[in-house]
This record gives sequence, structure tokens and C-alpha cells, in this order.
Amino acid sequence: MLNVKEIKLLQMREIAEQGKQLTSLDQKELNRLNDRLDKLAAQVSAIDSNNKRTKEQKMKKNGMSISGY
Repeated sequence: MLNVKEIKLLQMREIAEQGKQLTSLDQKELNRLNDRLDKLAAQVSAIDSNNKRTKEQKMKKNGMSISGY
């Protein structure tokens, strides 16, 4: 089963492919696709930050060093 981050990345790929396949995008449609990509990118970034924070908290709890991050 795909996790949320993978789904969002797949959605981003699909949007990028839509943009490539459509030869005559007007500015409004291009802006709409870019907005969708920006929102998904922000969500993926938030997921990454949350995952890193969770890993760091687990390592601290277990007394492990996090200096490699």
C-alpha cells in the first residue's frame, strides 16, 4: 500500500505529464497546474519535516545521538 507521501508525489508526476501532453495551455490553465504542484510540494515538505521530527524524538527517547542529521 502506498503511503501519503508517495501518493502526493505520484499526483505531482501526473500533473507534470498533463502539462507536457497539452500543447496549447493558456496562462490560466498553466497557473492552475502550477498552483496544484505548489500545494502538493508544500504537503510533501510538511510530511518530510514531520517524519524527521518523529525520528529525532524516537532517537532522543532511546538515548541515541542525532548529530548525523
